[in-house]
Parts: sequence; C-alpha cells; structure tokens
Amino acid sequence: MAKNRTRLTEKRIAKLKKMGRGMGCGPDYLPWVKIHDFSSMGRAKRRLGQKSGRVIHLMSDGEEDVFLALDASRDVLDIREQYPLARTQTIMIAERLGVPHPRADGVDIVMTTDFLVDLKGGRQKAIAVKTENDLERRRVREKLDIERLYWTARGIPWHLITKVEVDNAARLNRQEVAEWHSVKDLTTPAEVWDARGHALLLAIAEAPSTPLLGLLKSVETDHEWVPGTGISTLKRLLALGLPTKLSDDRLDLQASTDQLSLGSE
Repeated sequence: MAKNRTRLTEKRIAKLKKMGRGMGCGPDYLPWVKIHDFSSMGRAKRRLGQKSGRVIHLMSDGEEDVFLALDASRDVLDIREQYPLARTQTIMIAERLGVPHPRADGVDIVMTTDFLVDLKGGRQKAIAVKTENDLERRRVREKLDIERLYWTARGIPWHLITKVEVDNAARLNRQEVAEWHSVKDLTTPAEVWDARGHALLLAIAEAPSTPLLGLLKSVETDHEWVPGTGISTLKRLLALGLPTKLSDDRLDLQASTDQLSLGSE
C-alpha cells in the first residue's frame, strides 16, 4: 500500500531539525528530504556513496547521473544531497523578487538544493538538476531564482544542470563502479581482495596489449582462483581507481589490456 505524504506543519519542520535532517557531513550527513518521505517518487533511487559510505537519496535519473560523476571525481571530497536552505533567508529573497515563497499545506517549506559539494582546496559549489521541460514552467524558474540568489549571497558558485550527456554504457559503468567500491558488502575479507588485486595488477603491468579476457583466465589458473574471480577482482580495482579506464565506456573483456591505465606515467 502506498504511503501517504505526511502533512507539513511547523511542528513537523521542527521535528525534522531535531532528527538532524540537513546536518552533519560525510557518513553522518542526513538529507532534508528522503525517498520514503513521499508515497511515490517516480524515478527516485538510493545509491551507496563511494566517498561518504552512506546511502544517497536521489530524486531523478538526472540527479543519479550527476551524483555518479561527482562521486567518481578526485576533486570532490563530500556530497550532500537535498541540502536545506535557511528558510528566513529564502523568504526574504522571495519577497525581494516579488514571487511567492514555496508553500505546502499553508506552511512555508524548507527549500533544498540538489547537491552541496565540498571540493579540494576548501572550495564548495551548489548544484541544481532540472530537465529542459522543467524550465518551461515559470514557477520552477522562480524557485530556481530564489535558490541562485541564496548561494550567490554566500559566495558559493551555483550551477544549474539541465542536460547530462551520459550514454547508457557510461551510466552502467559508473553504476557498476559504485557498487564495487565498498568491500563491506562482500563476503570475502578485504585482505584477500587486496592480495588478489596485487597479483592482478602485476599481471596487467607485465602483459601490455594482451587480450583482457585471456589474461584474467590465465591469472585465475595460475593462482587457483574460482572462475570469475579475475573479473570480480578487476571490477573492485577499477572502483578504487587502480587501474583506471581510458574511457567512460563499460569494461570490454574482448578488447586488450590497453583500455586500462596503471597511472605510472
């Protein structure tokens, strides 16, 4: 049975704040909005974050694409999704713009930004993700103006992303990398994966331009691994960035090891 949306009241907002929604960072951050807060979120989904090690709440395919790219970036330190904006400030900005502040059930809502991103060097950026169809609606544009001015007042760059150029192969590759990043969900101890990874990296380094599938099978035979362990180990290594792929396409087992870079240059 679908879950009914909880009616918004000032008491509800106070309760969410007391629960720690919108507070913390890294593994301790709690988004202001979670998927289960609504009866139906359409294309909403959860992803395990590589950088934070926690479940990320994403409200659309576009948000997922942006998140996966951010989570794979070495310049990104932390990603906080559905980040709440100070309500007193957004109300003042709406008044200045002469537009209604977003409300629900007669209560001014707490507006959110899709992503607040912490970068190396102490920098930050805020990101809103919308479709081009979204922008055809005046009300959406009004709310984005409030959000933009909010971050501008804080000296934090705000970016509006309306189109994410990610083909299906790249999307599947990023999803796979995210799924393999954490060893906490794997039954084999981490030290065993590390030993396998070391052996496989040596084999790759010693066999340039070698058919990848053949190399994996050879390593499995040499080390008496169960069939399939080679590809599992390689996917784990790719998730850790050791080695890296030279393109954003999915791993091609029929191609050579030249599609991989050990980063030794």
